[in-house]
Amino acid sequence: MTRVPMIVVAVLLLGACGGGTPSAGHDGGTPADGSQPPTDGSPSAADGAVAPAGCAELDARFAALKSQLQTSLANQGVKGGALAVLCGGEVRTAGVGVVKSGGAAVTSSTRFQMASVTKMLTAAAAVSLARDGVVDLAAPVSTIVPQLGYGQITLDQILAHSSGLPIEFPNESVSGLHNWLVDSSNVNAKLWAPPGAVWYYNNDGYAVGGALLETAAGKSFASLIRDRVFTPCNMTHATMLTSELTSGGDYAYGYSKDESGTVSELGPDDSYYGDPVYGPMGGAWASADDMAALALALLGHGPQAALLAPLAERRFRTGVAPGQYYGYGLEIDEGLSPTVVYHSGSVQGFLADLELVPSADVGAVAMVNSDWYFPSDVTLAALTAFVEVEEVRPSSPQPSTRWPLLTGTYRSSTLGRVIVSVQGSSLQAQFVDRGVTTQLVPDSEYGYDNYSFDWYEPYYGETVPTPWTFWIDYAGSTPAQYFVTWWGVGARQ
Repeated sequence: MTRVPMIVVAVLLLGACGGGTPSAGHDGGTPADGSQPPTDGSPSAADGAVAPAGCAELDARFAALKSQLQTSLANQGVKGGALAVLCGGEVRTAGVGVVKSGGAAVTSSTRFQMASVTKMLTAAAAVSLARDGVVDLAAPVSTIVPQLGYGQITLDQILAHSSGLPIEFPNESVSGLHNWLVDSSNVNAKLWAPPGAVWYYNNDGYAVGGALLETAAGKSFASLIRDRVFTPCNMTHATMLTSELTSGGDYAYGYSKDESGTVSELGPDDSYYGDPVYGPMGGAWASADDMAALALALLGHGPQAALLAPLAERRFRTGVAPGQYYGYGLEIDEGLSPTVVYHSGSVQGFLADLELVPSADVGAVAMVNSDWYFPSDVTLAALTAFVEVEEVRPSSPQPSTRWPLLTGTYRSSTLGRVIVSVQGSSLQAQFVDRGVTTQLVPDSEYGYDNYSFDWYEPYYGETVPTPWTFWIDYAGSTPAQYFVTWWGVGARQ
């Protein structure tokens, strides 16, 4: 199985994970970008899912997957990891290796930094608050914080990465989530694209969303996630606070490798894990047992399933490859059959991956305490151990056949005027206002209308290889209306 990844640079018990549907925002009908929903409804619904016959061999297959993770950790020089595998409503979890050099063994209750897997937790809290009438996902965010200069965007758009917000705000050093939101440098941040016009992955967008939820609920974001998600979803070891982590113990240390190959050990307070602004985009710590409980609900089991079902409904196509969509904190790949729902997390010292096949009632989560080995070999092996997954998206065409639809003049609020043209046998981008011209190199991994280019970024003081995606209807003949990069979005003129 080949899955084309997306370009990226996560109250009362009944009040959160219980039944009901969100009171506002999209309801699983037509996604915000106008594409048609799947004829069989949301891919997150476990209703009607038929467990594979192989679930009867779950113990043996889990043992093989655990062994595979152990081998991968040893081969990659990683200290520890954790694994959860789900099939037909049954769950198996285990820890592998040690929490740190010379430390205790990892168990299924050992907590790892979850990075962007946190986004589905932020989304779940938003859906819970919407169901209770605390927020309206479809209303302008100015109804929560009136002074925002971009107040016309909605929580629905923020959660689906289609708000048009910049991916980095002017002042990133403000302490406190609400203070960061209303900081004088940030409150009038300029949108990169019109709301609802284009998709791009946006960490700071989720920070904005978390700050809005915190303001609307009148409680800290960490308390909100605890009360609305962790407690009702039986995530008994999970926390958003490094202070709770260190006082409770049983957590993994992170290990980060720099360009020279030097490895550094990171405790919970040695990186930005506890930064409040990082919280909504990636601040959760969770164990294999915690993630198994969450994945079980995402597969449609238990009373908490109704809260989480809207997360896996198609909200916006990503534009990266045919069949790829984003829900609320979850990515949906209909270019695979059956559909795979997933999200990964990447942060200094840790990597995590969650993969689900809702229609087959199968899923897997793997976490490691390193940032150089991504455990997708194990999670994808777990899926294919129980269900056959095949690529059904159309083949990527030769790049040159698409160039007439990509060339033209674009305007970006951050990059200025950009002219995309064909020069000889290559596509190039001329950044007119900056006096820079660079070649756009077709991305051999992603294919379709994805490219990369070299960009000198003063903040890093070096040239950074950067992805570039043309926003275009892949199946149609209308020219691309936008391009998306880490440094800005360009609109066709």
